[in-house]
This record gives sequence, structure tokens and C-alpha cells, in this order.
Amino acid sequence: MMRILVGNHHRTLVGGVETYLGAVIEALQNAGHQLAFAHEAASGPGDILIPLPPNVPSFEAGAARERLPSWKPDVVYLHAMHDLAFTKWMMSLAPSVAFAHGYYGLCISGMKMWKRAPAHACAKQFDWKCLFYFHAKRCGGMNPIRMLQDFFRESRKLELLRQSDAVLTHGGRMRDEYIAQGLAPDRVHALPHFVPPGSSIDVPWRPADAIRLVFVGRFDEIKGGQLLLRALPELSARAQRAVTLQMIGSGPSAPVWKKLAREIASEKIRVQFRGWLESAGKDALIAESDLLIVPSVWPEPFGQVGLEAGALGVPAVAFDVGGIPNWLRHGVNGILAPANPPTTEGLVAAILIALGNAGDYAKLRANAKQIASEFTVDRHVRALEAVFESVVKHEK
Repeated sequence: MMRILVGNHHRTLVGGVETYLGAVIEALQNAGHQLAFAHEAASGPGDILIPLPPNVPSFEAGAARERLPSWKPDVVYLHAMHDLAFTKWMMSLAPSVAFAHGYYGLCISGMKMWKRAPAHACAKQFDWKCLFYFHAKRCGGMNPIRMLQDFFRESRKLELLRQSDAVLTHGGRMRDEYIAQGLAPDRVHALPHFVPPGSSIDVPWRPADAIRLVFVGRFDEIKGGQLLLRALPELSARAQRAVTLQMIGSGPSAPVWKKLAREIASEKIRVQFRGWLESAGKDALIAESDLLIVPSVWPEPFGQVGLEAGALGVPAVAFDVGGIPNWLRHGVNGILAPANPPTTEGLVAAILIALGNAGDYAKLRANAKQIASEFTVDRHVRALEAVFESVVKHEK
């Protein structure tokens, strides 16, 4: 068994990376490994922390530098690190494996998309020529100093990934991105992701007069919520049915989305904003919906929420971007809408296909649950252990 040092920017539970770490650290310990956790940012009073088993020590950066060399890890497992000097120091302790949860070292802004209308995913490789596109294609902000700072930061991230003994991704498309940037194919691995154990709710789905849609995620321009809202009048008119949409989440685009929802509201269109919900409440709303809509216009590295909905028997409709096809199999557990560029028309057409035939829709629901059941934490950990063993063996 191995001594595994896990590193992340936060110990605070702030998103999908931290949710992943809580589940995988427990699973690795259950498999017999010893673990320690190091994080750069201090947690504040009242913060919800990543749940760690009682015998897994946790260190902030300062204490980590003092204590971890004597802990002598066999492998260092790195995640969303911001302090690149601290990252490099951790890599010096043992063979390193880096999990690229996003487009680390692949894009100045980290979004890997051009926002100038029509917004769509960027297919460019990351290099100095990206500086010429940054403002012209609205890749990020308008501050040229920040642009240069971010460019050099992402360049350093890419160099650290090249120095890692292995780089992990959620799926094949992300793996292809890193190989295209010059990382050796035998050091870049696409691991099977997993659905964290969900609640035990049992909400039976029943057909309804209205089309019931649900969105779960950050309220941000790149998540496509505004495009989804604009699609609702056309969807209602073409389906000749009322439409309800539950919006679960929050974020900077909330005021714009709420204003648009008020503008389109009618007897046939009803939108409810629920904020962030605890797991059971979120699962209950998803389970009673007809479809999960994932209208992201940026190339999602994976799209975890699709598997979470699938585990509840709810199929998804999403734009064909990024890593979403790693779990959404067109016509099997959902429908992919064309994304070059993403449009309201394409989204409406995909929703109508998903709901067009009762028999086919029933198959989508059954397949959604079956496919989600394939993405288990045990399967993920077995693949992860194989990577750890390969880098440790290579070092010896």
C-alpha cells in the first residue's frame, strides 16, 4: 500500500473538485492506503470543509513545508493548485500525478472558448499567438496587463504538467488536448469518472401536461442559461404544451437571467429560481423533471451533473461541447444538440426529439440510469491505483 499526499488550493468545499476529493480520499483509505492532505488557502469560520477521515492529517502550506518531508509520501496527487511555487515544491517530494479538472495550461482565460458572437469553443492550441486572439475573440477580460499575467501563469502551469509523471483527465477529448500540446501519450490518462453516492430518495416520475425542465449549475454566461430561457417560447409554441423550468444554482448572471425570465413569463411558461439546494432537495427536483438541460456554450471538461441526473433516471439534453459526449450518448441516454455554434433553435429541436415519442423517451430514462451506474467510485479508484503504481515503479 502507498502513502499518498493529496494537494488542492482549498480545504473548503467550494465546488466539484472538492466534492471529488472528499469521495476519492475516503475510497483510497478504504482500499488500505495512507493519506495526507495539503491546501494553500486558509478556511474561514463557518466554511464547510472537505470531509476527511479522522486519521488523514491536513496541512496549510506553511505547516506542510515543515511537516510533509518527514511524512515521506510515495506519490503526490495534485489538483486545482494556484501557488505554482508550492506546487513545484510538492512535486519534489515524490513522483507526481496531476488531475486536470479544467483546461489547466491550455488557455489564457481557462475557458477555451471565444465569446464574441456567436460564442463557441476554441480549437486553437495554446501558444503565444493566443495573445492576438484574446481581445479580438473576447476570450477573457479587456485588461492587457492581466492578459499577459494570465498567459505566463498558464504557460508555467503547462510546463509543470509536462514535468509531472502522469496527467489525468476526465475523458478522451481532454486527453487529446494535452497530447496536442506535446505531452507524451503514455503519460496522459483518461480515467473513468464516477457519480458520488446520492441520496436515497424515491420520487416516482409521472407524465404531466407541461414539459418539466431543470437546470443545475453556476449562473454564468458560459453556462448558457440565457440561451435556454430564450428557447422556452419557441419550445412551448412548437410542442403546443406549457413549459416549466427549475433553475438550481446561483452566480453573477442571476440578475440578467431573472429579468429575462420575467419578460418571457406567461400562462404557458413558468420559471422558478431555487438557489443552491442541499443534495436531497436538488435530487428531488431533478427526479420529478422530464429532462436535465445542460446548455453550456463553453467546452465543459466533463459535466458531472449529467451523471447525477442519470442516476435518478433523468435523461439530458446538452450541446455537443467538450467532454459532455464522454457520458451523453446521443439517442441512448439523452440528445446532443449541434454546437457550431450553439443556438436556441438547435436546443429546441434536441428537446423535442428527446420527448417526441413515449416509447423512445422511456428508453432514454432507463439508459440514463444504467449508464450512470457504470461510473462507480470503485472503478475510478482501481484505475487511479494503477496510475500511482506505474509512476512509483518507474521512479524506483
